[in-house]
Amino acid sequence: SIEWWFRKLEDSVDWSNLWGPNKCSNIENIGTNEWAIFIGASNSNSYGFMIESGNNRYSINSENPLELTDWNQIVGVKDENEMRLYFNGIFVTSSNIDLNMNINSTNSDILISNNTYSDTSNFFIWNKPLNGIDVWDNYNLLISRY
Repeated sequence: SIEWWFRKLEDSVDWSNLWGPNKCSNIENIGTNEWAIFIGASNSNSYGFMIESGNNRYSINSENPLELTDWNQIVGVKDENEMRLYFNGIFVTSSNIDLNMNINSTNSDILISNNTYSDTSNFFIWNKPLNGIDVWDNYNLLISRY
């Protein structure tokens, strides 16, 4: 599970200002990346979570845009045959994935917010799949700091 606390400072325009924490060596080449949280798409402030296994890319996202300058929590979870997305303690969406998939191991560095105009407060990598209660508890524990 990946948990990131941040605030986005500018809109995404074209293909800039998109990335949160990620282990991607080249997002254009499927099979060379591990995972990513994104906070934009072409001319959009939507957000989501992506993982790669072999030459397969799995992605889930929200239709709701981020509000600029608000502090937010995004959590991406891989749990056996499901990936889940949470926003500010609330479940957003999920998708089924291959039960036997292994996330690519590319030896890429973890990038916290490359080429993104945002502030990062906290970043957690959990060695377990967080559930809705875990995410909600983490949100309530930290939101008062903002």
